Amino acid sequence: MYDIGGGKILGTGISGMVRVVRHLTTGNTYAMKTLHLNRLKSKASLADLRNEVRIMSELDHPNIVQLYETFETDDHIFLIMELCTGGELLDKLHRQEGHHYSEQVASQLVKKMVGAIRYCHDHHIAHRDLKLENFLFEGDSPDAELKLIDFGLSRHYR
Repeated sequence: MYDIGGGKILGTGISGMVRVVRHLTTGNTYAMKTLHLNRLKSKASLADLRNEVRIMSELDHPNIVQLYETFETDDHIFLIMELCTGGELLDKLHRQEGHHYSEQVASQLVKKMVGAIRYCHDHHIAHRDLKLENFLFEGDSPDAELKLIDFGLSRHYR
């Protein structure tokens, strides 16, 4: 269903990696996060991974990365997600002249960040890992959308 051969690696983490994949029928490209179940130390860790998948599947907001599909084998969980190729907010900030955005651009970015967080809170979800590295730009254009990612530490609350 997806071609992973030679897909560019976008990032790596404790539980796995994220790479570019192409859907074999449509030709559309996505990000695939591979979670390695054999790296888990306990059943609680598996519950945490499944919690991340469940939370992401509940979210639908223009400033939150979209989860499209999930697959599970004996050894892995695969998450097919929206592809964001514009890089991390922190990296873009460092590339700005003087390492800061203009007040107008900063206010637009913060409005998008707070909108995504408010949406989570309205759905009783706490992200619990908010940092500039967990906001990606959808693409490289100046008007690219900002997306909140990485719901691995997220929890539902009452």
